[in-house]
Amino acid sequence: MSWLQGGPFLELSFLIEESETLLQTINRITNSLEVKIELHHSPEKIDEFYEGYPFDEDDPEGKTVHQVCLNLTVCTHRVRQSLLFVERINTDLLCFSICFYGSEVDAHEWGQPGIREDEMPEFYNLLRDIFNEIHFIVGGCAFEEDVKAFFDTDVCWPDPSYSVENITSSRITRRMNTFKQIIINDILNNKLEWGSKNIIFNKIHNGIEWIN
Repeated sequence: MSWLQGGPFLELSFLIEESETLLQTINRITNSLEVKIELHHSPEKIDEFYEGYPFDEDDPEGKTVHQVCLNLTVCTHRVRQSLLFVERINTDLLCFSICFYGSEVDAHEWGQPGIREDEMPEFYNLLRDIFNEIHFIVGGCAFEEDVKAFFDTDVCWPDPSYSVENITSSRITRRMNTFKQIIINDILNNKLEWGSKNIIFNKIHNGIEWIN
C-alpha cells in the first residue's frame, strides 16, 4: 500500500535558502517542534536528493533535477501519514512541501483520517512552529498548491527565475484565493511593494501572517 493515497492533498509548503545539509534541516523540523514528527527513511535515502537526475534524459548535459520524497508520521490530534517533498528549484533555493490526505471524509480503507474544518488550526499552528524553528522565506497552507506559485514565472524548475527577487506581491495577491494561510518573513516582506492592496496581515515574531 502506498504511504499516501487519494486526494485532494493539503500541503504545508515553504522556501528556504540552502545553508546546511538537507538532513540537518529535516532533523530540526522532526526533532524541535511541539508536534511529534517521525521520519521513516535512513540518511542514505536523503542522499538521493544530491545525486539528482537529468531533466531531459536525451540531454544529460542539460538541467539536473534534485528532489526527494520521504515518508513522515505527523502526530496531530489524529495521527497522520504524510509525504515530504523537497525540491531544489534554483542553485541554493529549496522548496519543502508536507502533504496530507485532505478530504473531509476519513478513508478507512487507506488508514487515512480526513481533515475536518475544526482541525485546520492544527495545520496553521504546525506551519507557524516550522517558521519559528527555521525562519523560512515564505510559507503557505493550501489544497493542491505550494509556494512556487508566488514566483512571477511559469517555467519549469530548476531555473534562475526561481529567485527570491522574483517573488512579487501581485503574484501572492493573485494566489490568495487558493491559500488558507501565508507566512512571510520580515526580510522578504520589507522588499515587497504592497502599495494600496487591501490585505490585512497579522504581525508575528520575525514575520507576518495572513489567514483566509
